[in-house]
Amino acid sequence: MLRKYLCLVITVVVILIYILIQKTTLANSQDNNSPTISFDSQKIVVSVKDDESKLLEGVSATDEEDGNMSNQVFIESLSSFVDNHTRRVNYIVYDSDENITKASRLVEYSDYVPPVFSLNDQLRAEKYSVSELTKRVKASSCIDGDISSKVSVINVTYVETGILNVKLGVSDSTNTSSYLSLNYYLESEGDIDIELNQYLVYLKQGDTFNYRENIKTITEKLTNRDSLKDYINIDVPIMNKAGVYEVNYSISRSNGNSGKTTMVVVVE
Repeated sequence: MLRKYLCLVITVVVILIYILIQKTTLANSQDNNSPTISFDSQKIVVSVKDDESKLLEGVSATDEEDGNMSNQVFIESLSSFVDNHTRRVNYIVYDSDENITKASRLVEYSDYVPPVFSLNDQLRAEKYSVSELTKRVKASSCIDGDISSKVSVINVTYVETGILNVKLGVSDSTNTSSYLSLNYYLESEGDIDIELNQYLVYLKQGDTFNYRENIKTITEKLTNRDSLKDYINIDVPIMNKAGVYEVNYSISRSNGNSGKTTMVVVVE
């Protein structure tokens, strides 16, 4: 009985020693050294028009086993702006043994501008509707492109009968925010529809703009009446300082038909 028990113990010990040897051999065969990432500069300057490949310039990676891995580095994420149109780019690389290395450096955008709004129709309807507002208001970022889905209505205030003021806000991936307050007119459309090419433009102080050429089509009770273009009255306010202005287009005919629309000008 004792001899049988002793044999069992010896067998278990042998098995344990074998497992331990196997684990040690496997561990020794694996590369425990992670790759290294290096940069030729800790900060680069790029244009918002540059693609992702520009952010990978000057980035190199090496590994003891895998050698040059520079073409296997990719961008993991980009931070918000940390200072003066500068953000942090986070890079990552992993070798054939799945050892991971991360590193980061700064990137500055030489021509960045904050997000801008646009309108694809006038803000005029019989009643105020958030869904209708969001259909007409758009926003874009020079880095992210279309960010219309991020537009939010911050506040709606009563101005006077038939006029609401809507404050809008939007932010892009750099966490830069833009705000704009627009009037929303509570009134039905007239008999004559004046369609514009642009309902919102950004101008620098001193810039000129051809407001009459901004008229796209004129429709009177479903009939195209482009011949009325020269008869449209355009009320252009004095815009000699930064601010938000309205340019009003209107027409009233002897047959009693009339129409109007509003264009927004943001002077920077």
